[in-house]
Amino acid sequence: MAGLHLAFHSLAGELYSARDHLAHIAGVGCGAPDKVDGMGRLEEWLAKPANAGAAGDPLVALLSANMATKESPGWLRVLGEFRNTVMHRQPMGANPEAGALWLEESMTRVGSVRTIRLVPMNAKTPGPDPFVELVDLYRQFEMLAIEATNRVPYKVDLPNVVAK
Repeated sequence: MAGLHLAFHSLAGELYSARDHLAHIAGVGCGAPDKVDGMGRLEEWLAKPANAGAAGDPLVALLSANMATKESPGWLRVLGEFRNTVMHRQPMGANPEAGALWLEESMTRVGSVRTIRLVPMNAKTPGPDPFVELVDLYRQFEMLAIEATNRVPYKVDLPNVVAK
């Protein structure tokens, strides 16, 4: 469990870091100062009336749309909350809601499929599965990164990995 929790912690941190790197690239592209090195600082900078025009930059607009608002958060803001929770508020190893593994086996046309979930220690009805939440955030970030390449004024080639 400790290794699994560490992997979640690492992936959440890396996705958050990638979000901030992308925000920095967006800031550079629209003339923000060097201190705008992450999404939080980009939002603060854009909130100033003198910088409001930068919100129309294609990459900035993409990031802002995926952040949405604090009242109605988009998935990029949810990523930040997920990361802040596992990094600062309650590491997964200390969270009784993600303290046990549940193995489920389902029969399909092609045979049995085993699914592993993180579940509460007390075996009550499990809530959202952190596996599913984090994989969903990863997939959304991957799509965001691909879309971001279409909005920058220079050529970007992403690696393409195909499983066999």
